[in-house]
Amino acid sequence: MEKELLFYDLYPLKILLAEDNEINRIVLQEFFTILGYQIDVASNGKEAVLCAKNKCYDIVLMDIHMPIMDGVEATSCIRQSISPEKCPIIAALTADDFCGTKKYLLENRMDDFFKKPFVLEDLKDILKCCYAKKVQRKNLISNQNFSNSPIVDAQVIDSINPKILQRIIDIFLDSAPKSIVRIGEYAKLKDTTNIVEEAHKLKGSCTALGLKVCAQICNEIQLKGEKKELSNISSIISTLEEHYYHAYEGLKNYQK
Repeated sequence: MEKELLFYDLYPLKILLAEDNEINRIVLQEFFTILGYQIDVASNGKEAVLCAKNKCYDIVLMDIHMPIMDGVEATSCIRQSISPEKCPIIAALTADDFCGTKKYLLENRMDDFFKKPFVLEDLKDILKCCYAKKVQRKNLISNQNFSNSPIVDAQVIDSINPKILQRIIDIFLDSAPKSIVRIGEYAKLKDTTNIVEEAHKLKGSCTALGLKVCAQICNEIQLKGEKKELSNISSIISTLEEHYYHAYEGLKNYQK
């Protein structure tokens, strides 16, 4: 008799759960056991950062309100300490239902947002979504030849006055993720006017810092908006997100 496949067999993932509430941890761990997963658990943001640095995870399910270090700060620390191609998918878990919560979290470099509480079927949907993002990211990275197309054009960077370079990079790293989120929101609304405007502004910033590939993708998004052809724009925006992660890593080399 063939062994019945578990959910884990269909969606194999190495998972870290960062959750400070003991009851929530017990419930979620039971869900994961039913689905066939053996997960690691952190009870605060600082523990989550240490776990992510010491072990390679596919996904971190990150509670937002935790002691010692909250989920947003922990996410920032993980992004800064792990290279983009090795960085896990980070999905926010929160009971907050305030207007703008999702936008705020995505702007702070969360990959996704899920509202608590959820039941077993909800968790399955969350894991399916995260697994799809993992596969998409892996395919993108494996298909890129960064040796032929450098992430950051050193000649462009070297031409910028060192006295203002640090400030420009800081402004870009703060504003670019927010701009990408806005482009995604405009795409969902089919707001081509704002898609064009936002993509054009981001393209200019990328060009100024020698991020040629990111600028090319922004230009493609801008052209899609101008032509009002949005059929596959979500995949192009996802590609831009992934290239931004590589650009972030490249620009860090020029920060003091």
